[in-house]
Order: sequence, then structure tokens, then C-alpha cells
Amino acid sequence: MASLTGSEVTSAFKKLDQFLRKAFESNFREQLEESSPGYGLAELIHARRGSISRIRLFLISNRNLRSKSKEIDVGSLGEIPVTYNVWDIAR
Repeated sequence: MASLTGSEVTSAFKKLDQFLRKAFESNFREQLEESSPGYGLAELIHARRGSISRIRLFLISNRNLRSKSKEIDVGSLGEIPVTYNVWDIAR
């Protein structure tokens, strides 16, 4: 089985980060189809944005991660700290 590469992890988290940032905007949900899987999540994130104190994004994979770092501090969304976590098959 192929290993999970750093570039794949970066790409996946970039997509999550973009979705999350857009979900904080009020007009993003209007651009989504109500029946799409992301609509409900975007609506929930937007509705609770005032009570969110930290964000932990997870990538779960059945492949081994090549790098040793499984938690990455990526900064913040406004004043909300954001971390990325990778759970690979070894976990």
C-alpha cells in the first residue's frame, strides 16, 4: 500500500481550510445546493461561529503517513486557533 505523502496531506487540509473559511461567511450557504452534503455542515458552522473557541481538522486515512508529525499548528481563523491532525493506519 502506498504511503500518504506530505503533498496529499497539504492538499486535503487546504480544501478543508477553504471550506471552513467560506462557511464563516454569510453568503456561502446560498451558493450551495441544499441537498449537498456540505450545506448542512456550512450552515452549522455559520450558526455556531460565535461560540467556536478552537478548530481541530482531522484527516483519517488507511495509509501510513510518511512524515512523523501527526498534528500541525497552522495558525488561526481570526482569533480562533486551528490545528490539523492526521490519523493514519498506524494509529
